[in-house]
Amino acid sequence: MNKAVKPFCFFATCIWQSLLEYENALSPVDAYALGVVDEVYDSKLPSLREAMESQTPNQPELPPRPLSPQADKQIALLGG
Repeated sequence: MNKAVKPFCFFATCIWQSLLEYENALSPVDAYALGVVDEVYDSKLPSLREAMESQTPNQPELPPRPLSPQADKQIALLGG
């Protein structure tokens, strides 16, 4: 394991073990900060889902799809 990563892994393991030992009241903001949850409802904290939903994909205008011969027959039968 990398020397730079090892202290972080030890720190994270200690936090998770202490959280699992007893009943711990963890606020939504604390859970977000620890990475336990991805988003907190009714907060101003950034979330990946909201960022992705706010972006409108650019889709090109496609030409109308030509009708198949069967669709032409059905339209003719319906009186169109």
